[in-house]
Amino acid sequence: MAQVERILTDPELAQAMEEAAVRLARPWAAVEGARLVLEMLEGRRRVFKGAAELSTII
Repeated sequence: MAQVERILTDPELAQAMEEAAVRLARPWAAVEGARLVLEMLEGRRRVFKGAAELSTII
């Protein structure tokens, strides 16, 4: 709860968090994920074996 209060009362921290969120945003991530699934279903992309391998595919 103290962290939430700090964010709400520290405008500089809130601004820094907002800027970080914008830098990290991937607005098309869901579309890219759906495209990968469709490619796998169509056989154009091999099926991966785990999350670690997925990061190398994307």
